[in-house]
Amino acid sequence: MLHRLIAAIGAALIVGCAALPASPTPAHAPLPDATTVTVRRTCATTLHADVQLSDEARAVIDHAGAAWRGPTQGRLNVGVVYDLDFSSPINLQAHEAAKDSLLIPIGSDSEIAARLDAEFAPGRPLAVTIKTDDDRTIVYLIMDRIDEVHALDVVTHEFGHVCGLPDLPMTGAVMSGVSIKGAPPPDGFQPEDMALLRAAHYLD
Repeated sequence: MLHRLIAAIGAALIVGCAALPASPTPAHAPLPDATTVTVRRTCATTLHADVQLSDEARAVIDHAGAAWRGPTQGRLNVGVVYDLDFSSPINLQAHEAAKDSLLIPIGSDSEIAARLDAEFAPGRPLAVTIKTDDDRTIVYLIMDRIDEVHALDVVTHEFGHVCGLPDLPMTGAVMSGVSIKGAPPPDGFQPEDMALLRAAHYLD
């Protein structure tokens, strides 16, 4: 009798479990498409320069720094302070070995200019921007090669390099890596310059 009762209870449990409705499959809403977020790049660099630079040279240098701040809404910001003494080779070598980023005016008859000429031969650079192994920046301006008409363009171009912009393979723009002797400087930033800024994420 007991065996029959246990068997009946077991059968009822089996039938009952089989009769339970299946759990509904949860419905998932489709995920929205991923949104691409572009982080705008910034560059804030201070260059230390020679206290003996003339007021005219300082005005050009400061104007070049301000030129980049406008179109980039301050995202590309190169400032210069005139607080170092480059009057002797010993002083210059000491500053080159220090931790600061520098703007150094040199003459075409200097050892540094000879070294730069050899590196960039057959061309004779007007200015060169160098990134050091310890992530400093040194801008050399070969002063007696830069005429008054092109001075602002040359310094503005080098400040673009300070913040990582490459040369453009064409003429007529601020960041042009190709120049034609006697050609007038570009009339402000060109569409190619602005495209370069967008590609580098300095512009929206």
